Amino acid sequence: MEINFVDLTPTVANLLEPAAMPGFTGHSCRRDSKPSLYRQVGLSRAAPGGICQQLWPNRSAISFAVGPISPERPVGNVGKRLGGYLWIVDQEDCRHLMPIGCVGELVVSGPTLARGYLNDAAKTNASFIRHFNWIAKEKGNILYKTGDLARFNFDGNVEMVGRKDYGQIKLNRLRIKLGEFENAIESCP
Repeated sequence: MEINFVDLTPTVANLLEPAAMPGFTGHSCRRDSKPSLYRQVGLSRAAPGGICQQLWPNRSAISFAVGPISPERPVGNVGKRLGGYLWIVDQEDCRHLMPIGCVGELVVSGPTLARGYLNDAAKTNASFIRHFNWIAKEKGNILYKTGDLARFNFDGNVEMVGRKDYGQIKLNRLRIKLGEFENAIESCP
């Protein structure tokens, strides 16, 4: 039996030699915290079937979005919803959904999402939110605040732009997120 597809972290994928595995057609990686490493792995180690990246929040048993890596796609583009549900909410008030194209905090829900932190009610209450009128009951009534800043693009893809806890600066009364600059710089050839 030959391995033809694997699911790895970007660091482990960087160790692969696809040419040494004749039946190997492709692999997927979970999104790493360093997009430049991720893109390097994706473009330099791509198997004949290509490579895709996954959005896999830490408190989930499955990936929530998946998309191919290619030179034409922005570094932060993690693809379209795969399992569970994704929303972009106002990072200051998670009761409000953000319009398509606008940046907010990514929240997720679904049957494979944790229900909270074991024996840590304070951390659970800070990270998991419940009972919002804009979510259908069948989609789950528990949402996890990932801390990731993202936007839905008009084509349905999710684009990660940084972290909520990442540095911000104010310049001429405008709030600037340093993560957006980092992603833009790392996407340059």
